[in-house]
Amino acid sequence: MTAPPTHDWRIVIIDDSPDDRSEIRRLLLRGSIDRRYIFSDAQTGAAGVDAVLASPEKPDCVVLDFNLPDMDALDVLKTLAGADGLPVCPVVVLTGGTGAEIGRLVLRAGAQDYIAKDGLTPLAFTRIVENAVERLAMARELFGRNAALTLSEKALSEADRRKNDFIATLAHELRNPLAPIASGLHVVRLTTDLAKLPGLVNIMERQLSQITRLIDDLLDISRITSGKVLLRLQRILVDVVIEEAAEAATPLVQSAQQTLNVILPQQPLWLEADPARLVQMIGNLLSNSAKYSENGSNITLSARAEGAEVVIEVTDTGLGIPEHMLGQVFDMFTQINHTLDRSQGGLGIGLALVKQLVEMHGGRIVAASPGSGLGSTFSLRLPMSVAPQNTFIDPLSSDPLLSPSRRILVVDDNVDAATMLAMMLGLSGHMVRAAYSGEEALAVGVEFLPEIVFLDIGLPGMNGYETARQFRASPLLKAAVLIALTGWGGKADRCRSTEAGFDAHLTKPVEFATIDALLRRFKDTGSDCGNVTLVVS
Repeated sequence: MTAPPTHDWRIVIIDDSPDDRSEIRRLLLRGSIDRRYIFSDAQTGAAGVDAVLASPEKPDCVVLDFNLPDMDALDVLKTLAGADGLPVCPVVVLTGGTGAEIGRLVLRAGAQDYIAKDGLTPLAFTRIVENAVERLAMARELFGRNAALTLSEKALSEADRRKNDFIATLAHELRNPLAPIASGLHVVRLTTDLAKLPGLVNIMERQLSQITRLIDDLLDISRITSGKVLLRLQRILVDVVIEEAAEAATPLVQSAQQTLNVILPQQPLWLEADPARLVQMIGNLLSNSAKYSENGSNITLSARAEGAEVVIEVTDTGLGIPEHMLGQVFDMFTQINHTLDRSQGGLGIGLALVKQLVEMHGGRIVAASPGSGLGSTFSLRLPMSVAPQNTFIDPLSSDPLLSPSRRILVVDDNVDAATMLAMMLGLSGHMVRAAYSGEEALAVGVEFLPEIVFLDIGLPGMNGYETARQFRASPLLKAAVLIALTGWGGKADRCRSTEAGFDAHLTKPVEFATIDALLRRFKDTGSDCGNVTLVVS
């Protein structure tokens, strides 16, 4: 049963016969006593097209005679076709006969139905008009779904292309730093000139930092996507963060003979933010500007208050961003230009990472550029915080002096990793022993009585968790500070290490400055400062 009408139906009748037009009105009025109609007549195809298109509100249906003095129904249907190929309103064609060929032609041309004039009944004709309205509505819905599917297919195709580009770029970016590391190790093995070693070590350290940065970006994106990143919010002074980020970016800027100008705010500005993540965001923006700027160009890092927000901006005079790319620069795996001769490369995830991190802080990032070759500006906008009542202590700074000498046990089944960490700790003045399994760690521990133990989790046989439990159960070893050293840094991994008795959790690879800073936290033997969770990023 047809639902009650919600408005009067507007019907345009295009027919050169006055009698036929009158009959059409009579049939519709008798066929639907509940519906009210507003009729418009036209005697020619041109007049009928004008009547349909002139009004901003299209008629509910057009009843169209096939043969007209100036054109036939096929010409009228062609004129009434919209951008989607469908007529702008439902059309029912009346013919002088029931020829199937005419029916196929008008349906192919866009009509919703056709019917012979002879033998029409009020009920049949009314249902034909109502069905025509419903058919066009369904056709438009189907067209919209097909269009959405086409867009989805294009989006999937573009995502697949970006994924393939990303994999190729990842392979390229990892090979680049691995080559000088391999060459440097070969030179170290062959050279007898010890004066060359510091330079070689510096080169290999820079390349290792590049690999670490790539891996960290990948892990951060994965953690954010899966909701595993926890912000450690603190009240921080913007000046401190700006200076830390500028200092970290200086080597990259200097290598391209670029100039970094730092403009600090005139008054103290405070943020409630994760200091390490904020430095990471600014560092990614500086790295992006350096990558897309030519040698000798200028980069400016500044901060200012704007209303209730702190605005941190990175402006460069480099490649710029085409207008059509402004909305895409924060998408995953997007790179503006792969052909810049002095490009530092990258995976195309740095800006996507910045966007996700700043949104986690309740802020936003905006990209602006006058156009290609005219530089760009990236603006981090974060909610301003009030100044704290107590004296601020810089959470990013650390005492440059090494921690006091301690007895330290390093436990790792990777002999090279254990040897290198033990060597670094020994050169820093600590008494160090190494063990390569859980069982060996317990045996060495009883003899050595370490104050601090760096303990790998993935040990063969007795894993790091069980080894930690054995340390805690031993009267001679239970007071040692246990520091997990592992490649797993998820929330569940950190919780499990805490349950096993660890005092801290470090995620490989770890810079020695981070290890030394952690050692200074444990000034006295024992876990007096609770579980210290450090994820190096």
